[in-house]
Amino acid sequence: MLLVLSASAKRASLLLMLLAGAICVTGQPADTINRHVIWEKDFPNLHSSVLENGVCDAEGFLWLMAGDQMVARLVRIDPTRQVLTAFEMAPAFKPEPPADMAYYRLAVSPAGRLAVLARYFHWVGRAMYCDGAKFALLARDGVSTAPRAVAGPAAEYKGFFALSDEHFMIMGDQEPMVVIRVGPAGDPTWHHTFSENWVNPTGAALEDGASCIVSPAYGAPQLHLIRLSSSGVLQSRVEIAAQRAEVAAGPGGRCAVLYDREPALRRGEFFLTSLDATFKREWTAPVTFPAPQGGVFQLIALQDGYVVVAMANDGLFLAKYRFDGQLAWSALDPSRRYADFAVASGENFYLIGAGPKENYLFHVVFAR
Repeated sequence: MLLVLSASAKRASLLLMLLAGAICVTGQPADTINRHVIWEKDFPNLHSSVLENGVCDAEGFLWLMAGDQMVARLVRIDPTRQVLTAFEMAPAFKPEPPADMAYYRLAVSPAGRLAVLARYFHWVGRAMYCDGAKFALLARDGVSTAPRAVAGPAAEYKGFFALSDEHFMIMGDQEPMVVIRVGPAGDPTWHHTFSENWVNPTGAALEDGASCIVSPAYGAPQLHLIRLSSSGVLQSRVEIAAQRAEVAAGPGGRCAVLYDREPALRRGEFFLTSLDATFKREWTAPVTFPAPQGGVFQLIALQDGYVVVAMANDGLFLAKYRFDGQLAWSALDPSRRYADFAVASGENFYLIGAGPKENYLFHVVFAR
């Protein structure tokens, strides 16, 4: 029997085919963040006034620096959401005049060494003065090695991460940008300075003790991306037209960069790109979501891909990309606050913050 479609039926059939084609092109059905949550929990006894970052060790334990007013505590949370330890930082870390405040950043080496970088500063009127930084190793009982001064006044040392050869990298800016490599005990290995126009550096550990560092140019839509060897040799350098960026390490010495072009400084416009060990671009993927100008964002590397964590115009945006640049999934949740930061844990990850908008308690999400 010959079936004859009316004109309206033909248009409806064509529309269905176009929609099906669109779904095939994107390759992704609608997703929700809750589908990727393993557990989430409020920790009402913890506070985040000095919370800057966190790390995850090889056993999956989450380590955080949390505090209330001037008291900083090292907190350890296990993968089953239990707070195992919460130690007050040793008196040796307290600021010494002229410094009157301290912020802390954590890093964990491949062998499991947990290290802390304390940076100090003070205010005179509305002007902030940086007073150097100290390094120490931390044990699971909160006891540290004697803090060692690793950087003097001037630069603000907000960048700190572990390298693949058990060394650590410290980065600071504010005339000029400074990169310092220290050994497992905090002993300086080398020290490099870059232009005073290079600001807000972030970095990631590559193979053989190398590192990938990105720094925006002050007052210009340009990123400086460099690769440094373990001996401090500048091996590669490229520029990217963008305002802000985060980096993460991929397999085979690759460096992934999540960058925001911020067109006309009115909204966010994100892209994720991968560069091989010679800094040749392999792929670039748009990261599409309604992004505000100046919003919080982060890029982390898991065992099987990259995760983008970002503030949206209304809520929280997450996306996972495979190492070949293919989008695995993405989700936007308008009911959640943005994440303060994210921490990789094997094939899973932690989000600090990212709770319901009406919830202002210390919130942790464990997701996959």
